[in-house]
Amino acid sequence: MKENLFIYPSKIEDYYRKFGLNSLLKKIFFKMMSPFFIYYETITFSRELSLTQKEITPKIKVDIGTLLPQDLKSLKKMTKKQDSVNTKLQSGEICFVAKHNEKIIGYMWAALGPQIVNYVPERVYLAKSEAYIHAAKVAPDYRGKGIFPAILNYICSSLKEKGYHKIIAKVYSDNAASIKSFLKAGFLTIEKVKHLGLFFDKKVFYTIKPIKNN
Repeated sequence: MKENLFIYPSKIEDYYRKFGLNSLLKKIFFKMMSPFFIYYETITFSRELSLTQKEITPKIKVDIGTLLPQDLKSLKKMTKKQDSVNTKLQSGEICFVAKHNEKIIGYMWAALGPQIVNYVPERVYLAKSEAYIHAAKVAPDYRGKGIFPAILNYICSSLKEKGYHKIIAKVYSDNAASIKSFLKAGFLTIEKVKHLGLFFDKKVFYTIKPIKNN
């Protein structure tokens, strides 16, 4: 028996978990109903730091490292939520930055385990030797030049030296550029997560579909 999602909104989670949103028709439906529903997909990436890294050379000369105190003001100009920079630093996260001619053109944050990361609805449980990459950005004028995968590669090397064994990240499924960068940096796709919520409720339901790597 099919449930009417508008009459029985409390049944959405049951319907979603049972049937998923595999068909194009269902995806189009939830896109059209976006004023009432929240629907998006993310892909989970993972990289074991014991694996051999490939060298990645950007198309322009960049210097990659951790954020320095004198660069804090420049970083805040690049990010929309300036207050979150201080919050991340205070919580012990590391900010990795890429500079071109002494100017920050890209950055990426790493949350270090053990902790529970709440940046995504389904949460990420980090073990002591794991890290979670998020809140990354490359300035528009410098995109497509290999900056993003170069930062990822640097983070892998840096955290490996600090004793970390694994890095996890999540990317929106429609962000083709980021997905390409993670794959180039040696990350594997682990799972696809489909999120569904109501506009009047902050709770978001989700289903997880593992992805097999050849």
